[in-house]
Amino acid sequence: KKWSPDLRFVNRAGSAVIWPPGYLHETSTLENQDGKCAASITLQYLFPQPVQFIRAFLPRLSLSSEVGHCHYRWDDYATFAMPMKPSGKQHKIDAQVDTVMSAVDGNGDGSVTPDEAEVHLRQQRNAMMRATAMATDKHGLDLYFRFYSQDVVAYHDVDGDMIASKQEIFDSLMQWNVVRMRVKRALQLFAVSNRTALEEFESSLDHMRRAPLQLPSEHRFLMEQVFELGAGTRILTQQELKHIGSFSDQELWSLLSGRIPQMAAHQAAQQAAQHSGAVEL
Repeated sequence: KKWSPDLRFVNRAGSAVIWPPGYLHETSTLENQDGKCAASITLQYLFPQPVQFIRAFLPRLSLSSEVGHCHYRWDDYATFAMPMKPSGKQHKIDAQVDTVMSAVDGNGDGSVTPDEAEVHLRQQRNAMMRATAMATDKHGLDLYFRFYSQDVVAYHDVDGDMIASKQEIFDSLMQWNVVRMRVKRALQLFAVSNRTALEEFESSLDHMRRAPLQLPSEHRFLMEQVFELGAGTRILTQQELKHIGSFSDQELWSLLSGRIPQMAAHQAAQQAAQHSGAVEL
C-alpha cells in the first residue's frame, strides 16, 4: 500500500532538514527540465542518541518493523553493555541489578555517574568493538566513550540529574526484561504459525495499555502465508530462534522468504494427494 505522509515539502539546493527521533521519511528527486540528476544525503548523528525517547517507547519500538532490530544496541544501554539474558523471574532481575551496581558503582554510593560508567564501558568487549570501528585515533576513542557513557547513564536517568540511582537502574532493567520476554514469547508463537495464540497473547497485555489493542486485519504478505500454513506448523527451529531478536530482523525474513513458499507448495501437494486418495476410495 502507498503510504500517506503527514508532511510534504521541497528541500531546495543548499538547505537541510533535521529529523526528530522516531520519524520515518522518504526522499524523492524532483524531475528537472534539463534532464540533470540530483542527489540527497542523509546523515545520522552518532551522539547524542535519543536514549530517553528509546526508554520511554521501548515496548512499542521493540515491535516496530522498521527499528525493532536495533534492540541489539539498545540492550547495551539497559545492561551497561554486559551480557545478560532476559528473564521473567524477579530474583534474576534483582541479580542483574546487583551485577550492574557491583561492576559499575565505583565508589559504592548506590548510584552511577557518567565517569563511573566510562571506566566500566571501556572494559566491555561489545562497547570496545563498536568504539574502535568508529574512532580512528586515541582522541576519537576518548570522545566516543565520554559521549557513550553519558548516553548510557541518561537512558536510566528519570529525574534529570545525570546520575543513575539503583532504583532507576532497577526500573530500566525491569522494563527491558519484560519487553525482551514479550518479543521472545511472540516469536515462539510465530515460529509455530499460531496466529490465534499470538493475538490472544498480545490482547492479554491490554491491562498495561492506555487503550485495548486493535489487532490488524491484514499483515505483510509473507506473514499471512505463515499463518495460512495452520497452527502447529513449525517454520523456525529452536536453534534458529536463538539468533533472531525481533520481527524486523533481516535474518528472520531471509530465512522465511525461501522456506514458506516451499512449505506451502508441499502442504498443497499433500492435501491434493489426500483428496485424490479419498476420491478413489
